[in-house]
Amino acid sequence: MDIYVVKPGDSLWSIGQQYGVNPEEIATVNKWKTPDRLIVGQALVIPTAVRRYVVKPGDSLYTIARRFGTTVEAILTMNPLPAPYVLTIGQVLLVPAATKQFGVVETNGYLEPHGADRDVPIVRSVGPDLTYLSVFSYHVQPNASLVPINDEPAIKEANANQIAPMMVITNFEGGNFNPDTASAILTSKELQDKLFTNVLDIAQDKGYRAVNVDFERIYPQQRQLYNAFLTRMTKVMHDHGLLISTALAPKSFDIKTGAWHGAHDYAAHGRIVDFVIIMTYEWGWSGGPHCIISILISYQEQKARLAPSFPGQNKREL
Repeated sequence: MDIYVVKPGDSLWSIGQQYGVNPEEIATVNKWKTPDRLIVGQALVIPTAVRRYVVKPGDSLYTIARRFGTTVEAILTMNPLPAPYVLTIGQVLLVPAATKQFGVVETNGYLEPHGADRDVPIVRSVGPDLTYLSVFSYHVQPNASLVPINDEPAIKEANANQIAPMMVITNFEGGNFNPDTASAILTSKELQDKLFTNVLDIAQDKGYRAVNVDFERIYPQQRQLYNAFLTRMTKVMHDHGLLISTALAPKSFDIKTGAWHGAHDYAAHGRIVDFVIIMTYEWGWSGGPHCIISILISYQEQKARLAPSFPGQNKREL
């Protein structure tokens, strides 16, 4: 399987040609009912382990291998070219699936803590598959205090399974996310400083290794205030050896209006925090219709100076 991001001028036919896959197969796998209406930036699942690649000007075995996350040796195994391995424009090469040199995937799971009897077996059962365990959640109050939760058993079991426990803070109140609570924090540096202190006290006392900020239904006009808040918080967390991330509602372009999307500035979050979690379960979840995107995607660009203090070891090689 490959993931392809649609570019201007693409069609299912041209994408299929590039990968050596029937366009109908791509449409079927992606449950795409209008294949003539591809969206630039859209991610498509390509159902193939081996692709056919047409050599272009400037290509070499090395650049092709780098592009597709494989090795020159792996390409030569499928294409027994004579030395000195000169390529011809228009030549078709079979390119194998990405090797282990492609990288790793880090995984995250959310847990609402209810005590040792329930939480410990859950964490233990998924231990080998998680990099992070996000304990959901500490509710931020308008005065910057945090409502306590019984998270000690889950944290202890996470550490025992080499999972990095991540402290989730939210503006959740009364059954929904409260924009006024978020606004109180975002408009007051004094309250922000109190919140940072409260978060650090809990994180250091309980052994959290990362913090996830899940502020939702923020007033769209407070987008820049949220970015500034995250910038300040990231510096404080880094100064104390903690990673920081945000949870973002899924969107296919930069929507700047609406309660759920307007204040989430994807580009800014990518620059400010260590990684983001895209809440794709809002597109496809266990209680809704079948959907190909029903997983939690986590992307991390970990700061090198924090790496020695980060314990999460569970990563899957691609």
